[in-house]
Amino acid sequence: MDKVKLRLLAGVWLSTVLLLVGFAVSRANFDTLVDTNMLNLLPGQQLDAEVDPIVSWFYSQLNKKVMFLVSHPSDQQSISALEDLKARLSDWMERDAVHATDISERFQSYANTLYYHSRGLVSTEDQTLLEQSQYDVLIQKSQMELYSPVSVVNSTLLKKDPFFFISRLLNQTQQGNQIEWSADWPYIKFKDENYFLLSGRLTFDAFDLKMQTKFVSIVARWQQQTQDSSPEINILRTGTVFFANDGSNRAKSEISTVGVGSLIAIVFLLLIVFRDVRVLLATSFCLALSVLVATSVVVSIFTNIHLLALVFGATLLGVSIDYSFHFFAEFYSKKDMCGIDARNRINKALLMGGGSSVLAYSSLVWGGFPGLQQIAVFSVVGLGAAYLTVTLVYPLLFQSCSENKISGQLPLAVIDSLVGRKPLVVSYLVLLVIVILYGLPKLMPNDDIRILQSLAPHLKSDQEKTNQIMGLTHNGGYFLVKAESVEHVLQKQEQLAKQVMGLNDKQILDNSYMMAKFVPSKEKQQWIATLKSDFQESKLAQQYLKSIGLEVSQAPDDKHFLTVASLSGTPLEFHENELIYDAGTQFYGIAFFPKLDDGRRLASDMEEVYWIDNARDISDAFRIYRTNTALMLSLAVLLIFAMFVFRYGFQQGLVPALVPLLGCLATFGVLGIFGAEFNLFHLLGAMVVLGLGLDYAIFMKEQRASQGVTVVAITLSSLTTILAFGLLSFSDTPAVSAFGIVVLCGVLLTYTLSLLLVKVESSTPYVSAGNVNR
Repeated sequence: MDKVKLRLLAGVWLSTVLLLVGFAVSRANFDTLVDTNMLNLLPGQQLDAEVDPIVSWFYSQLNKKVMFLVSHPSDQQSISALEDLKARLSDWMERDAVHATDISERFQSYANTLYYHSRGLVSTEDQTLLEQSQYDVLIQKSQMELYSPVSVVNSTLLKKDPFFFISRLLNQTQQGNQIEWSADWPYIKFKDENYFLLSGRLTFDAFDLKMQTKFVSIVARWQQQTQDSSPEINILRTGTVFFANDGSNRAKSEISTVGVGSLIAIVFLLLIVFRDVRVLLATSFCLALSVLVATSVVVSIFTNIHLLALVFGATLLGVSIDYSFHFFAEFYSKKDMCGIDARNRINKALLMGGGSSVLAYSSLVWGGFPGLQQIAVFSVVGLGAAYLTVTLVYPLLFQSCSENKISGQLPLAVIDSLVGRKPLVVSYLVLLVIVILYGLPKLMPNDDIRILQSLAPHLKSDQEKTNQIMGLTHNGGYFLVKAESVEHVLQKQEQLAKQVMGLNDKQILDNSYMMAKFVPSKEKQQWIATLKSDFQESKLAQQYLKSIGLEVSQAPDDKHFLTVASLSGTPLEFHENELIYDAGTQFYGIAFFPKLDDGRRLASDMEEVYWIDNARDISDAFRIYRTNTALMLSLAVLLIFAMFVFRYGFQQGLVPALVPLLGCLATFGVLGIFGAEFNLFHLLGAMVVLGLGLDYAIFMKEQRASQGVTVVAITLSSLTTILAFGLLSFSDTPAVSAFGIVVLCGVLLTYTLSLLLVKVESSTPYVSAGNVNR
């Protein structure tokens, strides 16, 4: 390729880069360019097409909730601290709780609402007594309420509710409510401490990186200043925004750590080996250009890039730096070597190595997993960009060689002294086979998404204590009911409650949280109204009414049923927005049963009732995608082996194909021996090992004339990769750590296996498959 044509192609390539970046900038929303929401990285629920958005809406509402609990020996100190925080967060959070000065009025409004719509309302216990016609027990309870020394009864209330049905319903509603009020602030007494509460909803998306950073910074400054001025104060905070911010900060920190560690290692090794600052500048340019192009294409396709995909993609892209190492190893192998000659000497190996890596990575595109698709696109595009930069731009930057020169004789001599010892080679291969045969059967999969969570200890502690103080228990699953009206939503929730009651665990039903618990369906209220009417017409009820000076005709006979809309202006009005969603033609309601572990069977027995358990569903998806990814990678290995056979023939193509395969299998064998469990992220690491192993094997095979400098190049590659991924293996994020451990171990194994090819290839004549006399 002459220089004129090369300049033209290089110009076209760099112009294409500018166009890609420009198109990505035009499509990108820079406020949400980097996505930190882990749920967006994972597959969807695979539910009804109409239901998925509803589930997302409920999660978005849940993710906006934040809660602060403050305790101090002096209640006034706690209140002052929360007053200060409320003022600082006035533009960032809408407070849930109402002032104590309003609560009595609002509760009275709620009581009046129940009295006005009392026709079909009774407590759960009273309903059971009515159904069983235990009228004598109901009369006894009414008399106890009437003559109780703490009873607050007047003639007006007695006329409205002579049998105290609504009074007992109000008591049931308040059961378990430990919240008390002081100086306009709610508090909960827990272990002789008063924890004052500030809760609310964010006015922004909890996963908005820019907004969450500002919000958490405001809270952190408030907490630090408060604790400095009052050391005895105890502050608890919880909410998705805090966990999301902590996760994004740690991910960014790990990117910086890995990036700085890799950069230092690469700079040091490049300067030591090549002694030319131009090499450092060109390599940095290639890597930066590859990341820029890969990010641009991902943003153009997906409109944003997930932070975890960026972490994995950037480390996967580290494979591309091998291309620079091979170019410079050839370029500095002879003093009369020019850039175009060096490019021509490695071009076939680059094409085969890059093509096989792209084949391996692109298999992830077809898995249907959004996170893997982003990683695959990032890696494939980045590798292609690195190849084009090395083959089109490098020859123009390095037209004439400097006086520096590297030699491959020393590496060959060292390798020959080791590999030339047949017992050592045989022992090494036998050891690998033993590790594979012994370790692989012991390796067990674990796809539970919860083991991949990495919660900051202080945030986890705050959440656990907050749940304990507030009495919050939830297993993560809930029912989603779909119906054509609110009435039908309530009816389905009541049917669910009956089925849950059939499980013979009263606590499951007592701790439930659904709209039907506060507003019975009209159908149920009509049934209760009939029961109450039968009771009021009974002889015992008539005698009781006469005994308290009421005529039978004066017994309540209102015609109003309670509706969801009736809760407006009462302390329970927020339930309407939390528990019922109006989608226009359909209505959706959620029902929590905190003690219920798995409601899939109950949901399957009812039409348009879904059991939503995000953690379990994602874990199931992880298992499916882990299996599919393993199959895709296996298929990629077979295709790569077929490519080797076509290029080299069966016998000579088998050896280089075994290098990455043995490296991957032995790595998983080591994990099995140490009792580790494996998941999808281990397979992502195996994908990198496969790509690197293929590069090592192909260059050893193709660069027979200059195996010494090839050894230098793959040694540089393996050292920089080991340093980079060695840092990843110590990550606090289990997914990243799993990825790093596999790559660290796999690269060591594939590197040593590739060196064995030096001796094999030097004693085996190379015959192209196309020239084999068959």
